[in-house]
Amino acid sequence: MIAPSMPLRQRKAGFTLTELMMAVGISGMVFAGAFAVYISGLRIWHTTSLEIDTSAEASDTIQKIVYGIGSQGGVRGAVRDTVGVSNSSDGWTISYVLPDGPTNYYEYNRSAGTMRHSHSMAAGQWHTIAKGITTASAVDVGAGMRLTVCYARQDGQFSASNTMTTFVAYRN
Repeated sequence: MIAPSMPLRQRKAGFTLTELMMAVGISGMVFAGAFAVYISGLRIWHTTSLEIDTSAEASDTIQKIVYGIGSQGGVRGAVRDTVGVSNSSDGWTISYVLPDGPTNYYEYNRSAGTMRHSHSMAAGQWHTIAKGITTASAVDVGAGMRLTVCYARQDGQFSASNTMTTFVAYRN
């Protein structure tokens, strides 16, 4: 009897080595691209976070000077003739009287990078309201005051800075 002809090699189900190598190569490129996008997103998030922090700190400091702290009125409520800005080599001090009588002081110390508030110039009466200030200025311009506060932060390779400026009109 004659045996049926059998193929010399039977094809089995599966992938060839070339197909597997192509799949691994393409998957590797996809993962590398996804990882690059992830790292880029982290960098953007970290930089944006620093920018938001410095902006909030500058805004909070300006708000405390303009509107006051707690029940103490800020520069916005000052009587025009009582406002004074005295500059020194290491910063400046704002003094003003509110209509109901109390005198308030804000002091910027350049070397310490701090802003302090007091109701009395006596020692021990100062309360720190802001730290880490890079620069600040207070300029009396007659009908009001121009305030500027700048914060800068660096965290590793990431850095951000924000400057806030406002004009505060005095009471008549």
